[in-house]
Amino acid sequence: MTENQASAGMTPLAKQPSIARTYDGFLKGKEHYLDEDAVVDELLGILPQLQKAALANAAFVPRAIHAASEHGVRQFLNLGCGLPSTTGSTTLEIARQFQDDPRVVYVDSDRQVAVHGRALLEAEDSAIMVEADVRDSDVVLAEASRLVDFDLPVAVIAAAIAHFWTDQDDPGAVLRRYVDRCSAGGFVIFTHARGDLLPRDLLGEGVAAYAKIAAIYPRSIEAIAGFLDGFELLEPGLVEASQWRPRHEVKDEVGPAHFLAAVARFGPAPAEGR
Repeated sequence: MTENQASAGMTPLAKQPSIARTYDGFLKGKEHYLDEDAVVDELLGILPQLQKAALANAAFVPRAIHAASEHGVRQFLNLGCGLPSTTGSTTLEIARQFQDDPRVVYVDSDRQVAVHGRALLEAEDSAIMVEADVRDSDVVLAEASRLVDFDLPVAVIAAAIAHFWTDQDDPGAVLRRYVDRCSAGGFVIFTHARGDLLPRDLLGEGVAAYAKIAAIYPRSIEAIAGFLDGFELLEPGLVEASQWRPRHEVKDEVGPAHFLAAVARFGPAPAEGR
């Protein structure tokens, strides 16, 4: 905690249970603490292959960014961005491999993520960090419009976030509030924890263990597909994350508790190429 944070009355960042740090633990990162470690260990005791599933989810996102970039998208709105992944580059770095002068807006409600993100982006004019709840789309879009031109195609990244929203939050409606702002079309890069392949008691144990960090709502493939109703899914559709256009033969079995992934087109089709 910095002197400025103390003078502003902020609580120490590490004291707050953190979804981002827990995910970092699954990704074998270094930004997690004892509370998150305990939950990760407990979950792996219940679902041993969950770490492989998380790594597969993280590896899907760069491939999806590549796919959107091939269709001419150079603006990315990363909702619930979390901490920088230890398994690869940032969204901005990935986009720069495929597009000249991309623009990225990172969004997260976790103060540690926001502080970390602003520090990384201090000398960067192609990306900004927005500290906000993704469900508060009016706030997020107003901030994002400082960098993103919503009259040009946008890729909305909503990876591993919708399973933290209740049915009352209506994850599909949250996504559509962002999509509706993108008048030139674009893509939704989407992943969600799947729970319908697990025995009910095992699913319950896993959800209860994660509740020490946050409430989580793994869903069935039918429910997850419903959030993407009306979108055009790029091939191969909604699949386990490691199966979405893998660059190499997939050798590791991720198990029944995994992430479903898709890239969905909406609005006018962006032109392919750079």
